[in-house]
Amino acid sequence: MTKYKNRFGWSHKDIFRLCHIKPDPEHPEINYLIMVTTAGKKKTEIDFKEVHDNPELEKVRTFMDAVARAERCRDVEIMKRLILDHNLTREHVPTDLLKSKEVWKALIRHMPMTAMIRNLGKMSHLELLEPGTFEETLTIQKLTNPELLKHGRIHPFTLLVALNQYKKSHGELGKMKWKKNVNIEKALEDAFYLSFKNVEPTGKRFCLAVDVSGSMNVPVMGTPTISVRDAAAAMIMVTARTEENYEVVAFSDKLTPLDIKSSDNLHNVLDKCASLPVGNSDFSMPMLYAMEQNKEFDIFIVYTDSETYFEKGDTSKTLVKYQQITHARLIVCRMASNKFTITDPNDPMMMDIVGFDTNAPQAINEFVMGHI
Repeated sequence: MTKYKNRFGWSHKDIFRLCHIKPDPEHPEINYLIMVTTAGKKKTEIDFKEVHDNPELEKVRTFMDAVARAERCRDVEIMKRLILDHNLTREHVPTDLLKSKEVWKALIRHMPMTAMIRNLGKMSHLELLEPGTFEETLTIQKLTNPELLKHGRIHPFTLLVALNQYKKSHGELGKMKWKKNVNIEKALEDAFYLSFKNVEPTGKRFCLAVDVSGSMNVPVMGTPTISVRDAAAAMIMVTARTEENYEVVAFSDKLTPLDIKSSDNLHNVLDKCASLPVGNSDFSMPMLYAMEQNKEFDIFIVYTDSETYFEKGDTSKTLVKYQQITHARLIVCRMASNKFTITDPNDPMMMDIVGFDTNAPQAINEFVMGHI
């Protein structure tokens, strides 16, 4: 509630009013938070003036006071104390104070994993992660801790994006640059492989089809630090390392089975894809292959940049024919999108992903499991 006050024009105040929330009287701390959000802190304090001897309520009051003080704070030393005493995060710190190295020294102590990974460039820019420093040691220990990666639900794709961005030594927007630390770079690479253990298997039968046409080296829309080819290889690795029943095929105007093992690393997968001849992309080929070979799959996932020279209806029609054999679902990840629609938008068994970012793997999992 205090980190993210609104999203896309919606606030907590809007949500509470629309859902007509009625908090349990036995939990005054929840009621307090709701009232602060809807009626303001001044009025809430008047209403709760007589409430005493509730430790949970006092914790909430103390924290909300700290957040309010942080919003008004302009002093680095006071801000540091508030961060360390109340576990405040980057979102609680006024923008001007985020230029301070000392403030980031306080933030890094208890920084959540996702936030730390996203801010490695910023902290390197402030020379906080210099070799031999406490902050460098702490960052490496957290990145290479399997339990912290699991608890933070860090997906391998998130780490691959972070690694590629960190290697570039500059941000995509603005003028921020940094001198990369090879120890941090190595820790990110280690974290990438460690994080595969965090992905829960679905038990489904997968056909993974990767486009090997010549245009797959373009940047991913939404994640320009990584190419479509690298992103596809990473996602194939995720399935190969977590699922028992999968098959990988590469296609352009022809289809070739790919021997991708769970023991393969990213470079192996990329080499196997790069060794194949290129041509024009026909997205119906994976389903045609399954029918011709009498193979039963639950899920087809196509990784492509979206360039095709075949009729756009072919893929949908071919899947419908295959669905007469098995109720398969189709996901087409169009990582470098154009205005071309490959799937049928009216078919609930087909999913088109436009572009690709660190939220896409979760969306894929929800669709695979039938939750959407």
